[in-house]
Amino acid sequence: MSGPGINVIQVTLSGDNEVPAVTSQGSGTGYVTLDTTSGAMRVQILTSGVITPEAAHVHTGIAGENGDVLFALPQNESELSNYSGSDTLDAAGIATALAGGLY
Repeated sequence: MSGPGINVIQVTLSGDNEVPAVTSQGSGTGYVTLDTTSGAMRVQILTSGVITPEAAHVHTGIAGENGDVLFALPQNESELSNYSGSDTLDAAGIATALAGGLY
């Protein structure tokens, strides 16, 4: 997915990102694509060292504060370290995402 109006954001996951922060061997990397014209958002995450995952999702709010879950990132049944999900944001959601208001 690329072209005008498409933003691609690389993400890094660690226990330090949790609220409150936790000590964990788990980590992850991934990317988010956001089509600012249609509002289509797709998230792809690959984890490492996560033994018993509890949940993966996108939150509203700024990093460092707890926020509501916007949408879930289901675990891939054949590749357990892989999570992905998508949603369509409205104009307010697009503005929030571009301002760093999702994590």
